[in-house]
Formats: sequence, C-alpha cells, structure tokens
Amino acid sequence: MGYRYGNRQRCEEGESGEAGEGVDGRKEREKMRENVIKWKRKAERAACLDGPSMLNLDRLINEVLLKGHE
Repeated sequence: MGYRYGNRQRCEEGESGEAGEGVDGRKEREKMRENVIKWKRKAERAACLDGPSMLNLDRLINEVLLKGHE
C-alpha cells in the first residue's frame, strides 16, 4: 500500500513496483517537460501571422466590426 503527501509518493515496505520512480518523479518531470515544449510550439504556431489565432482575429474584425461600414 502506498500514500501521497503533496507531490511525493511513498511506498510501504513489501509493496511491489517501482518505488524509486514515485519518490523522485524523474519520468513525471520528463513527461511534463515534453508537454511544456509541445504546448509552447503550438502557442508559437497559433500566434504566427498566418496562424489560427490571427485568422480568427481577422475573421472577427471583418464579420463583426467592419460589417456595418460596408
């Protein structure tokens, strides 16, 4: 049986499994780092001049703000 305290996970004596991995969380940190890099790249692409964020902003301006000025 194991328990968690904050970010740390402890295993009771006699429990099978990878106790060391839960204690220091190397794999969890690496997975988090990979996710951060992935989301950073997605955000950078979205913010480009031809990215979806800019296209949505252009569409908003054209359909809503400039609609009455035609």
